[in-house]
Amino acid sequence: MPFSLGRPAVDALSGACGAVISDSWSRTLYFLTTAGATAGWEVQGTVPCGATTYVTVPPLNATNTGLHWLRPPTCDRVGIDPVQLCAALAASTALMLGPRAGRLV
Repeated sequence: MPFSLGRPAVDALSGACGAVISDSWSRTLYFLTTAGATAGWEVQGTVPCGATTYVTVPPLNATNTGLHWLRPPTCDRVGIDPVQLCAALAASTALMLGPRAGRLV
């Protein structure tokens, strides 16, 4: 999703946020969840990546330019709960673009 929509969600999720990859060149964020967790995903301004989608993962020490970790994975938290993520993204989308219907079915 665009950085401008995703960053408020990262901040809102705080400690509940899992690993997030940031691509500075395309201004895109990738939130990591378990495979298949975004089936039925409908959040304005976002595109779910399926189980067969290729996402480039940066080295763990990449933290500030190009492709890097906005939130690196930890032993305790890699992915994020898709229901929490959906709610946070729907809220940030409503804040930036106005109210939209966001749901995870």
